[in-house]
Amino acid sequence: MKKIYFLILITPILFASCSKDDDVIKTVEQIICNDSITNFNTIYLNPESIKFIPYNGKESIYFKNKNGVEVKFEPLYPPKSHSFTETEFELACEGGDMNNYIFTREQYAVSHKCKDLNLQYYLNVYSYNSSKQPEFVDKFSLLFHEPALDKLIDTLIALNIITSFRDKEDLLKNEFANYSNYEYVSEIKLLNKTFNDVYKVIEPKENLLTELYFNKEYGIIGFKDLALELWVFDRIE
Repeated sequence: MKKIYFLILITPILFASCSKDDDVIKTVEQIICNDSITNFNTIYLNPESIKFIPYNGKESIYFKNKNGVEVKFEPLYPPKSHSFTETEFELACEGGDMNNYIFTREQYAVSHKCKDLNLQYYLNVYSYNSSKQPEFVDKFSLLFHEPALDKLIDTLIALNIITSFRDKEDLLKNEFANYSNYEYVSEIKLLNKTFNDVYKVIEPKENLLTELYFNKEYGIIGFKDLALELWVFDRIE
């Protein structure tokens, strides 16, 4: 089964939620309408969220399969990017009108490619606004895919994590309940190596890319390629 996404280089991929939680709806109705634009200035990332990108963007990352064959991921667009982008959004307020908001999004991004396997990935962590509240979360997105000449990605596996609710989890967790798609395990063995605090994504067998493993210490620690061969992290140079 193919999944189709449009790729904008080093730009966060946004996932919308259709949650209609009663508590959230009640809170939205209490937003007072304001004729002026509310400026939140810069929404900085939580320091713990930044740790989800352990690469500097200049290194090479090596993986091995069960036979000891080695492949290398090299920087795609070095170095690691740290950017600030002005972002606008609007929310419904009392009486069915709309309030307008603006903030400056902080974002880190990095990417690598492997010529031997014809695979590459993008890591992004960025501040993101709620679609129901004048509140913010931190999002992490890892997009692992085969490059496409037409820039339309249809061969991918992705890891998505809300890395921080900014102490507003009770208010925002329902809205972003469908964003995170991983299983967290405290310890896992991949081939002959053991890793701790791992986020794993397992896709159905009919998907072209089916397994992806990640932790904050090393970044990507394992994946299955298009031939369903498992590759495990070996070292960073």
